[in-house]
Amino acid sequence: MFTTKESKHILIITLVVAIVFAFDDKQPVFILSSWLRNFIVIFFGAALTVIVHAAAHKIAAGYYSVKIEITSWNLRRFTFATKAYLRRGLIPLGAIISLIFTIFSNGRLYFPLSESFNITDTERHKRIGKRFQAMTDYETARLAFFGPLANILLAFFIKLLDVSDTLVLMNVIFASVHMLPLPQVDGSKIFFGSKLLFAFGITFIFLSALFLIIISNPFIILFTLLIAAAVSLFYLYKLSLKG
Repeated sequence: MFTTKESKHILIITLVVAIVFAFDDKQPVFILSSWLRNFIVIFFGAALTVIVHAAAHKIAAGYYSVKIEITSWNLRRFTFATKAYLRRGLIPLGAIISLIFTIFSNGRLYFPLSESFNITDTERHKRIGKRFQAMTDYETARLAFFGPLANILLAFFIKLLDVSDTLVLMNVIFASVHMLPLPQVDGSKIFFGSKLLFAFGITFIFLSALFLIIISNPFIILFTLLIAAAVSLFYLYKLSLKG
C-alpha cells in the first residue's frame, strides 16, 4: 500500500507524534529507563494512529481512481508568488512546530500536525463514466476528510473496548489538528474543496474529540453527528439567504 518513500515519511511522522505524547511521562521524577519504556509503548500507539490516517487516504484515493503520495507536512515556498519555491529542498514545518509546542509547554500541549498528501496522478481510464475525468475539488475534500474521520472512528472503538485512554487522546488530537485549514493539511483541502463538508467535518471531529475525552460513553459520537448535521443545515440556510 505504501511506497518506500512514503514509509520513510510515515516513520518520521510517527517519531514526531511519539515524542509529542511521550515527552511528559507524568512521573514526578525523570528516570531514563522508565521514560524509554513509556516512549516505546507510545511509539506503537503513534504508529497505529498515523498508519490508520494514511491508509484511509490511500483507500479513498483508490475509490476516486487517483494516486496520492503520503508526505510529512513541509514548507515548499515562503510566499504565494509563483517563483517563491525553496531551492534547497523542503523545510519539515510540521515536525518543527510540533516539537516547539512540546518543548516550550514541557509536553503539556499536544500539536502533532505532521501529515499531508499530494495527488500525483489521475487514472483517467478508471474514471470513465464519472462526470469529470480530472479530480474535482469536492472529491479532493472528501478524500482529505477520510483521514481525520478514520482516527475518530478508531478512537471510538478503542473507547468502546476500554483499551487505552492515551491512544484515544492521541487519535482525537491527531484528527483535530489535521482539520485546521492550514496550507497542505487535510483541513485546507476540505475548506477550499467544500465549505459545507468543512462545516460538517470540523464540527463533527472537534465535538467527537471533546466528548470522547471527557465522557465515558463512546456512543455520544452519535449525538455529535446530529449537531454537525444541524450546523450544516444552518450553513445551507445562510447560503440560501445570500442567494
